Amino acid sequence: MRSDQFDVFRTTFEGLEQGLRVKHIATFALETCDADALSQGGLSEPRLAGFDYVPITSGGRIQAVVNRKPPEPEEMTLHDGLLVSSEMPLLSFLPLMGTEPHFRLVLDGAVIGGIVTRTDLLKLPVRVLAFGLITHLEMVMAEAIQQHFGRDSMAWMPRLKLEDDKEADLHDRIERARKQNLDLSPLGETDFGHKAKIIKSIHGLGKDFKSELHLLKELRNDLAHAKDYAATQAKLTRFLELLGRAQHWIERVPTLASQCGQAK
Repeated sequence: MRSDQFDVFRTTFEGLEQGLRVKHIATFALETCDADALSQGGLSEPRLAGFDYVPITSGGRIQAVVNRKPPEPEEMTLHDGLLVSSEMPLLSFLPLMGTEPHFRLVLDGAVIGGIVTRTDLLKLPVRVLAFGLITHLEMVMAEAIQQHFGRDSMAWMPRLKLEDDKEADLHDRIERARKQNLDLSPLGETDFGHKAKIIKSIHGLGKDFKSELHLLKELRNDLAHAKDYAATQAKLTRFLELLGRAQHWIERVPTLASQCGQAK
């Protein structure tokens, strides 16, 4: 059976997911171009110079969007595939930005009031959500390892296959924590990569798991140092794919732990 602790992890992260919504990253107060002005070179106005996507209005209402990035501006008629609710949970919304069109107009109530583009995905709420997702995965792995070996056990140490000096350093950190009377499992002194290696060993997971967890560790480091993961659409697509793999392993690891427990 799944541990109560796994349920705590799930409930906590669901709270974060529900709390962060599209409205927290959308750009409101849209700059638009009137349809009549469009035919007279309205897109060349200085106020529109920094925008790739420009909503086109007629009678004060948005009727279309011009994408200025192709060799020639491309006009897209308004349809439901361009729209997203401002109240949509951010984690559910993010995968949409990996598909065409690479922007969404944001419905604020019954009115189109904002837009989300690739650069909006660099804002703090997305970084917090992504960092939290990968941290959630690390905590899930730690719980699974503790279920397998016991909270205070160090029987997982041989699974790491560390060089002598690195194993001695890890032992020293664990001992220092004990001397400081910190009520922590020895596993608390390991890092993300250590936990991934132990999980891989316990469950006989293959190269895909090792590769994906390594990339997730690198992504978390990039997030911690405020690096740009959306400089191009290709980079953003890779970022979104990795978030999807983190979600996959958050669900999969407790299942593996449960199966392992039943097999004992």
